[in-house]
Amino acid sequence: MARGFEEKLKKPAPYTGLLATGSALLFLAAVAAYVLRFKWNIGRTGDVLFAAGWAFLSATIISFLANNLSGGPVISLDEDMKVYVPSFLESCCGPIAGSGGYAASAGAPLYFGLKANPYDMALFACMWVLASFQLLLVFGRDRIAAILPEAKTLDAGAYDLTVFAFPMLTLLIVTGAVWARFAWGRYWGWDPKETWSLITWFVYAFYLHARISRGWAGRRAAIISVAGFAVVIFTYMGVNLGLTGAGLHVYGKG
Repeated sequence: MARGFEEKLKKPAPYTGLLATGSALLFLAAVAAYVLRFKWNIGRTGDVLFAAGWAFLSATIISFLANNLSGGPVISLDEDMKVYVPSFLESCCGPIAGSGGYAASAGAPLYFGLKANPYDMALFACMWVLASFQLLLVFGRDRIAAILPEAKTLDAGAYDLTVFAFPMLTLLIVTGAVWARFAWGRYWGWDPKETWSLITWFVYAFYLHARISRGWAGRRAAIISVAGFAVVIFTYMGVNLGLTGAGLHVYGKG
């Protein structure tokens, strides 16, 4: 069979979604406990809930790996635009949308590895690293605080980094618009990636405005900086996974 191109399909991962949902609920419960801690005097309940959420997230990744290391299905399209699907694909992975016109072929390829769900794995890994770092802060905050620089030094460092990075972000958006003009015939089309890149720019522009014009520092400036970092992560991962809908930069769906 002469192949025109190949398209990787996402492989289902049973129980992974249930574990991920449990992890998210435990993290939300931990946040609620932290908010209510001083009002209701509930002690370290939030710490325990967060540790449980981290354990569920770890189990999510283990489940995801166990289900994906066994292979990722691939369909092939030949030169005659006829789609070939492994004959056992529907039996192992369920019905394929719109497969009524597909021709089954036992010789169609099946690749092994995590290539079927690369962005899902990247998202889980990113969440695990962030949650692990928070877990270290939860149970070792006193020792970590003792070796960190003073709050004013950290605040000044965050400001210096933003002053350096903000012009780079501006340049990336401008050059991206120029590239889009040559690639797609327009400078700006409000694609989800373009929109969230602009939101990121506004968050850090507000941070610099608050620091320079309003004199904000310390906790208020740190909150804006953390919010900006969260937007950066969402722009990089969430948009690519299609959480904002279809777009030219969505690579994790299908």
